[in-house]
Order: sequence, then structure tokens, then C-alpha cells
Amino acid sequence: MKILHLTDCHLHDNKKERKAGYATYNSLQRVINLAKVSELDFDVVIVSGDISQTPSPTSYKLFEHLISSLDIPVLAVPGNHDNAHQLQSVVDKCPIEKACFKIINGTLFLLINSQIKDKEHGQIKKGDLVHIESLLEKHKEKPAVVIIHHPPVLTGSSWMDKIGLSNKEEFLNTLAHYPNVKTILFGHVHQEIESQFQHMRLMGTPSTCYQFKPGTENIEYDDKKPGFRYLELDQTGDIKTSVHRI
Repeated sequence: MKILHLTDCHLHDNKKERKAGYATYNSLQRVINLAKVSELDFDVVIVSGDISQTPSPTSYKLFEHLISSLDIPVLAVPGNHDNAHQLQSVVDKCPIEKACFKIINGTLFLLINSQIKDKEHGQIKKGDLVHIESLLEKHKEKPAVVIIHHPPVLTGSSWMDKIGLSNKEEFLNTLAHYPNVKTILFGHVHQEIESQFQHMRLMGTPSTCYQFKPGTENIEYDDKKPGFRYLELDQTGDIKTSVHRI
């Protein structure tokens, strides 16, 4: 299973609109083009939230236009800036009220909505945690990739940790009961980050536009370039991964 991980596109209605110095549509286009010209093959593209900065039908249509050029299945979760219903209209799978899943080439992709209305931080509702357990129990023989927007780990930036996943310990302890969960992909952090919790590798990926500097008390922008993460999973769920920037 070969995965292209994109995140935090922050698209506007206008292709030329800029945020933090980046024309976000053009920047996403460049990252996708980088993936296309790379010598890497992809079975699926995963987008871990904040696809839109101003969540309108137009911004999601712009996303659809760019992402469809990859001609592979697209799975996405909403971020704190997204409208989950609008996002669901342009992707194959997107969770709204509760987690959903897709099985591709024998791999289970578990998609989780950690949005809280009008809040920057995220949380997984108690009922959804129960639902997540039921899905993992049903498919426990398949290697599983979990996708969520808010980081379920501490990032080393105090301001970011305040707006991460509020019930991260409960979430990780729930997943830890399932040895088939080897990979958790998340967004929100706008930087490359990796962590380990028991048998699970947790990975954040550079934004397709502007980056945050790691290890800061307040928001600071980094001069690192936008990019994507490539992951290759074998039949046991073991992972090879690399980050590529424009």
C-alpha cells in the first residue's frame, strides 16, 4: 500500500488569495505536481483536514479540480476550518457525525472527525470512540491506518498543544488495544513530526502551503517549503516513509 499524505491546504474561493505569504491554490498545485513528477507510485491520497480556509462550495470545487488530476482514490477528514458536509460532496469518504472507513487493497483506512464547532482544538466524542472500537474489532485482521486532523500527541509547541486533541490519552489508549493499528496520520501542525506510542507510529506532515516553526511558545512561521509525505506499508503494516518538499 503506497500512500500520498497531503494536509492543511487552506484554500479560498479565489485562486489568487494569499495566507501567510502563500497563494494557497498555487502552492497546492505545485505540491501535487511534485508528487506527479516524482518516481513514486501512489494507491491512495489521504488529506488530513483544513482543506478550506473559508469553507464554501467554491473552495472545495477548486480542491476537487486539483486532486482529481492524480486519478487515484481520495480519502479526507475535516479540520477545524472545514465544513464536513461540503467536503464530503467532493471526496470519496469523509466522516461527519461519526468515524467512517474504507478498505483499499486489504488495508483499513479509518477516518475520524475531531471537529468541535467554532473551536480550534479537537475532541472525539465518547459515542464515536465506541464506534471506532467497533470498527477496529470488526476488521482487526487488516492492517489499519487512522486519519485525524488534530494531533493526538504533544508537539513541543505550547500554543499548538493547547489546540490539539483534548482527549488524546483516551484516544491513544483505545487504539492501543488493536495491534493492527500501526499508523496514525494527522494534520494541523504544519510541520514534519513523528512520534511513537506503543506499537503505533504517529506522523504529522508539512502543510501544502505555509509552515509553523517547531518548539515555540507562540505562532511563528517557518521558512521551510510546502510538501507531502510518502508512506509505503507492507502486508504486516510496517512502514517506510519520507517527506518531499517543493
